[in-house]
Amino acid sequence: MAETNLRKALLMYDNSWSFLYERPIALAFIVLAVFSVYSTLRMKKRQKLQQATE
Repeated sequence: MAETNLRKALLMYDNSWSFLYERPIALAFIVLAVFSVYSTLRMKKRQKLQQATE
């Protein structure tokens, strides 16, 4: 389903990926996704360091 919608969006914007960073809501979701991945990796690294010091 996501692939189909991405394909439709690319067709609407003449195969340009600019719709991902030109729309404010899309940019907000991208920033949120990057922050989520970063915080998860940081938390796992912190837990690994705490386990190593115990």
